[in-house]
Amino acid sequence: MREVFTIFILGFITVVSAKEANHETLAINKLLTPILSGSTINEKEAQATMLELTYAPGASTPPHHHAGAGLIYVIEGDYKSKISNQPLKTYHQGEAFFEPAGSVHEISANASTEKPVKFLVIFFTEQNKTPLTTMEEPISNY
Repeated sequence: MREVFTIFILGFITVVSAKEANHETLAINKLLTPILSGSTINEKEAQATMLELTYAPGASTPPHHHAGAGLIYVIEGDYKSKISNQPLKTYHQGEAFFEPAGSVHEISANASTEKPVKFLVIFFTEQNKTPLTTMEEPISNY
């Protein structure tokens, strides 16, 4: 009974946290996390993390930054992105972009209110670097 209660509480905390971060409409599928033997970041062994993310129609996340650099490829749909004071850009199916380490992802959103957007992300970080994503204080004037 205690284990069921613990699972219930953890599940409730996860749902509340997701809603607070506006993630209830973001699906994350971790595909691969190989160690990049022989490669280093900050003099530590490097790791790649490959994720498939899907935003529901109209969904977005608050401003955030990632633990490392990222390569992003739009599998389907249209994805709006604004990174570190750069112009807002919409990426379409088949387009890709690079997100430098340390940059702030000011806007990350599905450009469509009717269709989901699905994209592939590969982050390059120090081995076992967590969290991969850290939320920022709200950014105004964007």
